[in-house]
Amino acid sequence: MGVNLNVGKKPSIDTVNSSKTAHRKVGLSIKINNLTQIKESLINRSSKKLVERTVVERTNSKFNYEARQLKVLKVRNNDLEDFDLLNKTLETHFFTRILDQANRTLVIKELALCELSKGKTIIKQGLVGNYFYIIKEGEISKYLNNKFEHILTSGDTFGDLSILHDTAAGSTLTASTNCYLYVLQKTKFKVIVDFITRLNYDENKRFLDTIHIFEAISNDEKILMASNLKEEFYLEESYIFKGNNH
Repeated sequence: MGVNLNVGKKPSIDTVNSSKTAHRKVGLSIKINNLTQIKESLINRSSKKLVERTVVERTNSKFNYEARQLKVLKVRNNDLEDFDLLNKTLETHFFTRILDQANRTLVIKELALCELSKGKTIIKQGLVGNYFYIIKEGEISKYLNNKFEHILTSGDTFGDLSILHDTAAGSTLTASTNCYLYVLQKTKFKVIVDFITRLNYDENKRFLDTIHIFEAISNDEKILMASNLKEEFYLEESYIFKGNNH
């Protein structure tokens, strides 16, 4: 087992390892690669008994509120059903849009198809989320502090921010109609997060190499900077910086 830097080769999500073991070098965490492909590393290997042969973990129903609301129809999307819808969603999503076509396809194969009955609440404000969702069919109402906000429909996503930031959900989501959802477990989503973090580092490093004022700093210092740069997204005409803000 060694450190795989994929020198001279475009990185693939196939090489992402979900292991927490890391090699530390000049402020950069390089994941140890055990050459396990994503289609293997994303599969739930829990020795605990699973209900309905599903990727949705039901072994601790008290903890996993979301799993109790879902009826699993398909464990994995091997046949790439609804490919156009899912591919477009991942291609435009603020976080996964950095993935290329091949890696988006791998993610699409790992999605489970679930049914959520009308009237059921899938996410409760204040609870930490366990899944990333893409709506296939149906309508889901979003509530903030018990006040209706808006409707989510086919192609919309939710659950990602709670997983990305390990925080409680900021709103409640309830099925206004019977819904069909594509679902990805938190553990699998985290594998993708690790891979995208690496892609972002590579992109940040190339970006810093193009900036004239950074030519004088050492490569080690650039590595530190690239590891800590964070991409942010702003709505059109929103303030990025406002006077007197510190």
